[in-house]
Amino acid sequence: MDDALNLIATANLVHLEGRSGHRLARISSRQLEQIHELAYLRVFIEWEVFLEESFFRYVAGYTNSAGRQTTVTGRYARSYQLAEQAVLGGASFLLWHNPTKVIARAQRFFVAGLHESVLQSNLTRLQAFANVRHRIVHNHADSRANFGPASNEIAGRRYIGGRPGTLLRDFDASSPVRRSWAQVVLEELFAMAKQIAP
Repeated sequence: MDDALNLIATANLVHLEGRSGHRLARISSRQLEQIHELAYLRVFIEWEVFLEESFFRYVAGYTNSAGRQTTVTGRYARSYQLAEQAVLGGASFLLWHNPTKVIARAQRFFVAGLHESVLQSNLTRLQAFANVRHRIVHNHADSRANFGPASNEIAGRRYIGGRPGTLLRDFDASSPVRRSWAQVVLEELFAMAKQIAP
C-alpha cells in the first residue's frame, strides 16, 4: 500500500511543479488520473491476493491472534497446497474481487469465518471498490453503469465522464486531514485485512 501511495504523492508533486513552470517533467491531469488508477489497481490486486492466501491458510488450519477458524467439516487440510486444491476444486484459479462470491465461498468452508463476517459487514463499500476496479479494467456498458453508483457510495457524488482517476484523485472534503479518495479506499482495505488476519 505504501508504494502505491508514494507513487501517487510523487506524481502529484511532479504535476504541481510542472504547472508552476518548474523544469521537472510535466504530467498532465489525465496522466495523473491514470497514475492514480494504476496505483489503485495494484493495491486492489494485492487485496485479492491477500484474500486468497489468507483463505487457503485458514483452510489449512493456520491460526491468528484470535485462534483457528472453525471449518464446516471440523477438519483442516494437512498443508497449504492441499487447502489450495480443496478450495480450487479442480479449477486453475478463482476470482477474488467480487465480495459476494468470496462470502459464499467462505460459507462453504467456515462456520462464521472472518472472511465472511468482515466482507459482509463492509459489503456495500467493497462492492463499490470492486466496481471502481472493474471500471479501470473494462470499458464496457456494465462497468460504466456500475461506476456512477460506486463513486456515489465512495464520495457521495458522480464524476463527469465516469473516469475512475477523477474520483481517486479527488479529496474527501469531510476529512479533517487532506486525503484523496484513493488514500481513503486503500486505508479501508488495509483495515479490513487487519480484521481478517489479526
